[in-house]
Amino acid sequence: MEYEFVKTLEVHAPAVSSSGVGVISKIVLAVAYPGSGRVFFSALPYTEVDTQGAARVAAFVASVIAQVDFSSYDYYVLVESPTPVIGGPSAGALFAVGFTSLLLDLPLNSTVTMTGMINPDGTIGPVGGLKEKLEAAASSGFRVFLIPSGQRIYRYPVYEEVEIGWVTIRRLTYRVLDLVEYGVELNTNVVEVSTVLDALYYFTGVNLSETVANLHVNLTAELVGILNDELSEVFNYITKYISEASNILSEVEADSHRNYYALLSRLNNTATSLLAISREHLAYALFKLIDLYEYALTTYLELATSTGRLDVKSILDSLEETLNEYSSEVFSTCTLESSLARTYLYLAWY
Repeated sequence: MEYEFVKTLEVHAPAVSSSGVGVISKIVLAVAYPGSGRVFFSALPYTEVDTQGAARVAAFVASVIAQVDFSSYDYYVLVESPTPVIGGPSAGALFAVGFTSLLLDLPLNSTVTMTGMINPDGTIGPVGGLKEKLEAAASSGFRVFLIPSGQRIYRYPVYEEVEIGWVTIRRLTYRVLDLVEYGVELNTNVVEVSTVLDALYYFTGVNLSETVANLHVNLTAELVGILNDELSEVFNYITKYISEASNILSEVEADSHRNYYALLSRLNNTATSLLAISREHLAYALFKLIDLYEYALTTYLELATSTGRLDVKSILDSLEETLNEYSSEVFSTCTLESSLARTYLYLAWY
C-alpha cells in the first residue's frame, strides 16, 4: 500500500478483565491517505466481532465530524490488552475521539481517558464495568475519566457468602455507587458526556459543537427500508417478551412482583419512546432497540425458569437452533445485512 502520509497516536482505554478487575489496554490508531474507506483491526491476544464493528462506526463518525470524505482514508486500530479476549463496544467512543484528533491534527490531553460505545449519530451509549474501569484509570494516573451521560449512579453486582452452620450460601446482591463522588476519593474527575463532540472538548479543549451542530447521515431509500424492517421485527419481539413476562407475574411472590412489574413498565415505555423517534433517528432507534431486546428476553427467561414455565434444557435447545441457523450463512462482504446477522448471532451466543 502506497500512502502519501500516515498519522498515528496512542491512547489508553480502561477495560475489565475476565476476573472482574479493571485493566488498561493500549490502543494505537492511525489514518492513512489516500485510502478507500477500509478499516483494519488488529488485537493481541484476541477480539470479539463487536469491538471491530465499533472501530468501523467510530471511523465513519470521525470523518463526518472532521468533514472529510470517509472513503478517502484508510483507518487502523491496533489493540494490546492484558485480558485474554478483548470484547464489547466500550472503546468505540475513544476510537472516534482518536480518529477525529488525527484527521484534524488536534493533540490529545494524556491525562484524560474515557469509556462508552459509539452510535452512528455521534452519541455515546452506555457500557458496563464502570467502577472497575474508574479504578484502573485512577491507578494509572488519569485525572479525568469520561463516562456516558446518565451513568453517574452505577449499580453493580456483589457476591456475598453467608455461613449457616456447615453450609455456605453464596448469593448475588447489588450495590449503588455515585461514580463522581467515588472519583473524588480516587483523585480523578468523573464527567458525563453525551456525544463525541463533548468528549473531544475534554481531550483537546476545542469546541466543535457550533461547526458540527448535528451529525447527519443521508440514508438511501433501500437502506431506510432495510432498517425499518429490522426495527419493526425487533420491536415486535420486545413487546412479545414483555407481554409473555407480564402473564407470568401473578405466579411470583409480592416483592419480586413489584420489582419485575416496574422493570417491565420501563422496558415497555422505552421501547415505545424509541419507536416514536425512529422516523427522525432511525439508526439510533434500531441500535437502542437491539440492546433493549436483550433485556426483555433475559427478563422473560428469568421469570419463565423461576416459575417452571421453561426449563434450562429447552432454552439451550432453542439457542442452539438459532446458532445453527445463523452460523450456516457465509458473510462474504461487510454489508448492513451481514452486520445485523452477526449481531443476532452474538446475542444468541451470549
